[in-house]
Amino acid sequence: MPELYIKKRNIIIVFFSIVSKILYEIQVLYCLPENYMFGVSFGKDFVLSKIIIGWFIYIVFLFFLIISHRDDFLNYVCEILFLLNFLPVTSSYGLNNGNTVFFILYIIYWLIILIFKNKISMIQFTQKEYKLLFPKMEFNCFILLTSITSLLFIYHYNHFHISFDLDAVYDLRAEMAGNLPTWFTWIKNCFGNVALPLLIVYFLEKKRFLYSLFFILMEIMMFSVGMDKTYILLLIVAIFLGLFKFRIKNSFVIASFGICGVMVLSGLEFLFYGTTMLFYMVVRRTFYLPVWINQMYFDFFSNHEKVLFTQNVFVISKFLPNTYTETIYSLINHAYFNGKVPSPNTGLLAESFMHMGYAGVFVFPILLLFVLRIMDTYIAFLPSKSKFLLAICMGVLISNIPITGGFFVSVWLFSLVVLFLLNKFEKKECRLAI
Repeated sequence: MPELYIKKRNIIIVFFSIVSKILYEIQVLYCLPENYMFGVSFGKDFVLSKIIIGWFIYIVFLFFLIISHRDDFLNYVCEILFLLNFLPVTSSYGLNNGNTVFFILYIIYWLIILIFKNKISMIQFTQKEYKLLFPKMEFNCFILLTSITSLLFIYHYNHFHISFDLDAVYDLRAEMAGNLPTWFTWIKNCFGNVALPLLIVYFLEKKRFLYSLFFILMEIMMFSVGMDKTYILLLIVAIFLGLFKFRIKNSFVIASFGICGVMVLSGLEFLFYGTTMLFYMVVRRTFYLPVWINQMYFDFFSNHEKVLFTQNVFVISKFLPNTYTETIYSLINHAYFNGKVPSPNTGLLAESFMHMGYAGVFVFPILLLFVLRIMDTYIAFLPSKSKFLLAICMGVLISNIPITGGFFVSVWLFSLVVLFLLNKFEKKECRLAI
């Protein structure tokens, strides 16, 4: 690759990444209210010295990430996670007068990711070859099954009603929390977070616009069921990637440009209209809240007994005696949200610390990298935009939920099945016959 192109690419990444952080911090200062809701404070407390330290760490890690870039799925996700998670962590240290120990642990967590990501990405897994007798038929059956299951789920809960009433988000979630059967929750998570967005961008790339429109409508209706704002975010990204013609030569360039674009649009909305809808739906939800809740988990489990895998770990928790009589979410809810937020979920450092304390900071980054490397073995034949969208899906999920929990594991396993079918379909170069 020409040296001049590499320099130009790196300058673009640095520019967009720095502008994104500047705009993020300005918007947190001016768009974020003092209180969350239910009398809970966001704890805004500007400390200049910590802002400077946060910026120094951010720039050092940014350059390290740029020079260690590799063109694979694992690096795609790490770069997206860096912008979604590490950027607000380094900002919140000064904007919220963050805990120094928490900040140091986060630096260690990300340092391990940066050191080992390329080593683990080069590990080769022996992959047994499974042949599909009729790859076209299997793929079409998957499309049909996805469509029917999603439609039945949507009809059962809201009779195809489309709603964007964001004020009803938490009331609706509280109402559904104890009413959704486990398998329905699984369908909602897997289809809304992976299958539907992936099929949207896949069919848009293939110029199958009728199918794309069908899955776009289903994703909107899926959002109306549970008011999960992640669905709208993934829908917008999928449509953008599918419709606009550009090649993804470097995922970090696209990710930094996209996030900078979101920050600019959010800032322009506030500047010219005095409203904060985009900030509320995307910036606050995707960037600020996961890190803010991470600090709550750290604070709580610094002063209470660790969970030690007895809760929220796929299958394993069922065989271990529970450390607490209440769920983790209930503990955090009552300790910090006055019992008003039923599912204050987050991931990354919070997950590692609640299970293993300080030792978890060294274990869970490696586990995360292996989880992503396994996915990478099934993704080689996907079109570049579909691959990039899946990296965004995983990045958003990992930032918001524990990777050892049933929610993520079910979505991850389902993703492997989807990737397996798509890869077989792409290998055979079959034409759709739906």
